[in-house]
Amino acid sequence: MAEIGYTLMSERTPTRQLTDGAAETVRPEDIAEATPCGAGVDAAVEAVREYTDAGFTHVALVQIGHEHQREFFDRSKKEPLPALRGL
Repeated sequence: MAEIGYTLMSERTPTRQLTDGAAETVRPEDIAEATPCGAGVDAAVEAVREYTDAGFTHVALVQIGHEHQREFFDRSKKEPLPALRGL
């Protein structure tokens, strides 16, 4: 199994109270630095490439926010999915 370089939050903070406490120290810019976000697909494709190069065969694309799910799915078909299939 490939090493991803960090432990998952669920491994370190098994209860909701601990997870909530850990989340209090995370700033939006911390997430932006660690996660490819935004309208462009290049950063996301490069981030996924690290995992495919390590042998992963499946990835999950996640859009947080119920009100934009349909838009996310429709746009994903046109932009990131074709690029990701090429990896």
